Amino acid sequence: MLLLMCQAGANRYAIDTRSVVEVVACVDFQPVPDAPAWLAGVFAYRGRAIPLVDLTRLLSGQPCPRRANSRIILVRCAVECVPETIGLLAERVTIAETELPATGAGGPARHEARGPILFDRSGMFQLLDLTRLLPAYQAAGSDH
Repeated sequence: MLLLMCQAGANRYAIDTRSVVEVVACVDFQPVPDAPAWLAGVFAYRGRAIPLVDLTRLLSGQPCPRRANSRIILVRCAVECVPETIGLLAERVTIAETELPATGAGGPARHEARGPILFDRSGMFQLLDLTRLLPAYQAAGSDH
């Protein structure tokens, strides 16, 4: 399985590349009035307005810093009431890794609310399950 690694605060996360459409440089985006803090806004992508979720804020409570290595990860969603494609603003996005360990240190991977906790050579990371992560989008009123 190929994974796209990113970071939110001090924690590492991964997204299965099968749901990734494209990774683009951080672009200007338009804030959405009265939106939850983790909904950074919308941006233009190939003639469409795409919602932009601040993944760092959603996962850590802190806004994603605008750095040279901050990226927008365009993902396909299979979650009811969520647009088909959304952007995830993430920091320290790196090349996909090809190894996914079946177990953690001393046993099977722990499953948490947002996806399983796994280990690689660099340490612990959480494989994000977008179907579990993005229902928060629904709860906040995704009609923006």
